[in-house]
This record gives sequence, C-alpha cells and structure tokens, in this order.
Amino acid sequence: MIVYFDLETTGLNVNVDRIIQIGSASEDGKEFCTLVDTPRPISPKSEEITGITMELLKGQPTIREALLMWFEWLRNLGQEQIVLVAHNGKSFDFPLLQNEMKRTYLTLPSFARFHFVDSLPWARIHFMNECKSFSLANLFKYVCPDSQFQAHNALQDCLALRKVVEHKLQSKTFLIN
Repeated sequence: MIVYFDLETTGLNVNVDRIIQIGSASEDGKEFCTLVDTPRPISPKSEEITGITMELLKGQPTIREALLMWFEWLRNLGQEQIVLVAHNGKSFDFPLLQNEMKRTYLTLPSFARFHFVDSLPWARIHFMNECKSFSLANLFKYVCPDSQFQAHNALQDCLALRKVVEHKLQSKTFLIN
C-alpha cells in the first residue's frame, strides 16, 4: 500500500524545528490530517507559507498524541507493507519524523513493514523532459494545469503528490523513462 505523507513545521531545521501538521493520503483514497500543538514558536516564514498560527495550534494534540493517532490510522489500513512517500522526504520529512519520534520515545509500529520513498529523485527522472523545476507545486501544475491546490497544507500536498505519481504511472512515458 502506498501512503503519501507530508509534514508542516515550525521552520526548516530538521534538528530543532517541530511538526505542526501531519497529513496522509493512501492510494485507495483514505485521508488523515491533524494539526499539532507545539511549544516551539512558528517562524514568521512558516506561518506565512502554511497559514498555521500558534493560536490555531492551541488545544490540538501534542506531537506524541498526533503520531499515535497517525499510527492508528496506518494500522487501520490493514496492510502488512506500507510505502511512505514524501516529496523531498530524504532531506526533510523522514529525518524530521525520526527526530520527533526520538523526542517522544516512539518507534515505528510493528504491525507493518515500512518503506520510505522520496518522490523528488523519482520526479527528476520521470519529468526531466517536461519540467524545469521539480517542486510539488510545479509538478502538480504540469499534471493538472486547470486545477489548483493549497500548497503547504499537509493533506493538500499529499493529494497533489498522489495525483502527480498516479499521472506518471498511468502514462506510457513511465514505462520508457
């Protein structure tokens, strides 16, 4: 089962910044999204990009609670193998997730074997002739020129990434690239 996931954060430093939103979309249409309360202030740039404020986070689940909710959602998918796909995941989402799990003394659940895939290198190969920039927004604009999505909203980013990947998987060019 492929599960697209995205994290919105207080800033861009994976070692010190914190998750403020977790989003996921499975290949079969199931969705998960939660805001996350954090004591770390949101940088002005992150607040501007995401629209998420400290006021919005008040009363939301803590990171530990949010991760446990996400794990339960993943468990309810009922799969023995889950491929977690994130755009720029190797540099950002995966290490940030690992750091937050360490801080909260959590490990990946044992109900499934997890594989992590970064879609950015894949996009650079499979869209090299179509796109100059491989940002998720640019890829989505190429795949769905008449549609828009709210970039930097964790769930919307997952849905956009799913559309981009599914577009290429369904096209004949995927087989010859």
